[in-house]
Amino acid sequence: MAVNQFVIRDYVNEARALITEQFRGQPIMDKYLRLLLSGVLDVQEVLRQLQQQRSIDTAVGAQLDVIGDIVGQPRGLVTAELFKYFGFTGHPLAGSFGSLDDPTVGSVWYSLNGPTGISREPSDEEYRLILKAKIIKNRTLARPEDVIEAYRFLFGASKVTIDQIGTASVRIGIGKILTTVERGLLFNLGGVDSLLPKTVGVSYSYSEFSANRVFATEGFPNAVGVGDINDPTSGGILSNLLT
Repeated sequence: MAVNQFVIRDYVNEARALITEQFRGQPIMDKYLRLLLSGVLDVQEVLRQLQQQRSIDTAVGAQLDVIGDIVGQPRGLVTAELFKYFGFTGHPLAGSFGSLDDPTVGSVWYSLNGPTGISREPSDEEYRLILKAKIIKNRTLARPEDVIEAYRFLFGASKVTIDQIGTASVRIGIGKILTTVERGLLFNLGGVDSLLPKTVGVSYSYSEFSANRVFATEGFPNAVGVGDINDPTSGGILSNLLT
C-alpha cells in the first residue's frame, strides 16, 4: 500500500539549538519551548493526517464516505448474496474455516450483534474495493490495454489476460484466486451496480488462475507442469472458469 510521503520536522530540537547556552538543558526553558511550539506541532500532525490518512487506502469510516461522494458511489447497502459467513455445510452462503497459509480461504464470523436483515453496509475494506472500481469506470476508455490495467489495479493481480473466444466475446483471465467480494464485483452481485470497465457490445466471461503457478503447456509464460503426489507445493494450478 503506497503512503504519501510527509517530512516531519522536529521543531522542538530546532528551537533548542537556537537558544543561548545559558538556558540550554534547563527544564523550565524546555517546557516553555514545548508550550510555545505546541500549536505548530498540532498543525503539523493535522497536515500529516490530511496527506497520509485521507487517501482511499488509508481513510476509514466517514472519511471513505467523503471519497464516495466525490466519485459518485455512496456506501449504500449490499445484500448478503455478495458475502459469505462461517457456517455449516449445506447452507448456500456458508463459508469454511480459514487457513494461515492461504488468506483467500475461509469466511468471517457473524457477530452476535451483527445486522439481522439480508442487507448491510459494506465494511471499509469492501467499500475500498467498490470505490476503486468506480474510479476506474469513471476514467476508462475501455480499450484492451485499459481493461488489463484496470483489472490488475483493482484486484492486485500481477497478470491479466484477454482472449477472444468468439464474435464480440472475450474472456478475461485474472492472475489471482479471487475472494467472494471480488467475484461479486465481476457479476454485479449484492446490489452493486456494474462498476468494471467493459466495451459496449462485447460479452465478457472470466477465469482466475494463480499467476505464479498456472498449469499450462510449454511456451505459456510462467507455466508449471504436473506436480508430485508427494509434494503438494509442486506443479501448476489449473485455471478456474468463473460463472
